[in-house]
Amino acid sequence: MYEINIIKPDIFSPALPAAGLLFGMVFCLAFAQFAGLQWHSSITITLYGGLFVWVALLAWRQRMLWTRLGIMDALFGAFVLWVLASLLVRGGTGQVTWKYGSYLPFLTILPYVCGRLIRMKDMQMFFKAVVLASMVMLALLVIDYWQHLASLEMAFFWA
Repeated sequence: MYEINIIKPDIFSPALPAAGLLFGMVFCLAFAQFAGLQWHSSITITLYGGLFVWVALLAWRQRMLWTRLGIMDALFGAFVLWVLASLLVRGGTGQVTWKYGSYLPFLTILPYVCGRLIRMKDMQMFFKAVVLASMVMLALLVIDYWQHLASLEMAFFWA
């Protein structure tokens, strides 16, 4: 018989903030949509700010792992420097350019740090979280489909 193991949350594992980075915004937006709430940018800032603090604390807790830097660390550092230099050279002082530059810590550096901290024992928790979140997302898709069934328009490209 197949045994189903429930995720045993470990707040000291980088697997949970990594899963939060993948699915957190999707679920927050879905909840706001289904609840009829208006989305504010402060919610986005709170979500990613909380994940940033969580990962920073995990990185500090596991700081001994950062003593050995490899070629991937050097390549990642070069990539980040390249993006920053590109923003400075091409973007100038434009507000729109720096808006996209503000995503760099949350959508580039944060996933890298999570990946750098994650160990084999954390991978099982990460995979379970991704499978569970995927099943919840499928349920949300069905709910959204049924809510918008009356206004659904099918496009047939062969006609």
